[in-house]
Amino acid sequence: MEGLLPLRPALQRSLRAAAAWFRGMVDPSTQRLHYSYSVSHGRHEDRRCPIRDIGTAADLAVLSAATGSREFDTVIASTLQHYESILVRQKEQLETWAHLSGGQDGLGEPSSVAHSAMLLLALAAWEGHPSEAARRRTMGQLAAGIMHQQRPDGSLRIFFEPGGPGLYGGDAGWQLYGGEAAFAIATTYGRLRDDGLLRAAAAALRAFQARYRRGEVDPDELVFFANWQCAAGGTLHCLSGDAGERAWVAAYLAELQDDILDSAFYDQVKQAPHQQAVVEVACALEGLSHSMAVSQAQLAAAAPGSGAGSEGAEAADEERQRLELYAACARVAVAFLLAAQVQPGPGVPAAAVGGFPHSLRAGSGQRVDVTGHVCCAFVKLLELLGREAAEE
Repeated sequence: MEGLLPLRPALQRSLRAAAAWFRGMVDPSTQRLHYSYSVSHGRHEDRRCPIRDIGTAADLAVLSAATGSREFDTVIASTLQHYESILVRQKEQLETWAHLSGGQDGLGEPSSVAHSAMLLLALAAWEGHPSEAARRRTMGQLAAGIMHQQRPDGSLRIFFEPGGPGLYGGDAGWQLYGGEAAFAIATTYGRLRDDGLLRAAAAALRAFQARYRRGEVDPDELVFFANWQCAAGGTLHCLSGDAGERAWVAAYLAELQDDILDSAFYDQVKQAPHQQAVVEVACALEGLSHSMAVSQAQLAAAAPGSGAGSEGAEAADEERQRLELYAACARVAVAFLLAAQVQPGPGVPAAAVGGFPHSLRAGSGQRVDVTGHVCCAFVKLLELLGREAAEE
């Protein structure tokens, strides 16, 4: 991990530049974000994509909390108010659960646990929320809605409105949406301290692990699948008081990262950077950073003086080796992402500076969620490096 510490100034500069890019992505007429910026055409573009819209509000909340800035409060507030206005609340016995309305009067697409998850993550991360009571109430209802979708085996029904057209009647998108939902309800436990939330997140992760081991995850989606699984698992590991559960989570995350390493993903990023998608490398670094946090915690639990004995010493050596390997991969990902971030220069539109494009190709467009993923990855990595420095 020590080898990552010199990266802190560059990561901090990158976040400041990304914040400036996001400022330029705000539509002053709506105080909402544009969807993308076309570098080749030199203009902002809009597209209806609620999951990315809400998710980017969550990313801005994470960025704002990390930098101590309140400059995006208006954008976050206007985005959340819009989506909260289309919540559908259902009452069963004494419980109220909620989801976002689909259809043309709502999202414009079938409502899924991913929409609820992104709204939960935004509510949880935003420090400028005007009412803690209202925040807790909405978070509780959204989380209850996700748990309403949970089957006895822990898996999640993805769509709230069954019988939709074509693939929407099933669990399409579960490789991403399910992990997002598990991450959101584990995060919600951190605020509401409802033990049912943590149990639901753990059950969902076990179901996803079973499907993963049955070979149901598309290998081309592995990095994206692992990102949300590691985010959910890392949050569960941090919050769980069950040592056995923490050990299982650590092993599952290590399994996912081992498979990414075995796929030679980071070798390809290093050797053929122009063939890589920026969002995939950003998601890989996000998941890896969550895994590193888990590995750090496992190392601390196994270190001398922790009462773990000789087995603990062996486990500690294994975690140190794992962290060293993870740090090497993180350096590759960070180097790629820093090189991808648009810098000022001749012919470069000012509105593009600080944003992250789809790829290293000249003139590649910029989408808000891509820069959001990079920011979240860098924030998580800086959090780990701050902890590392404090422990030296």
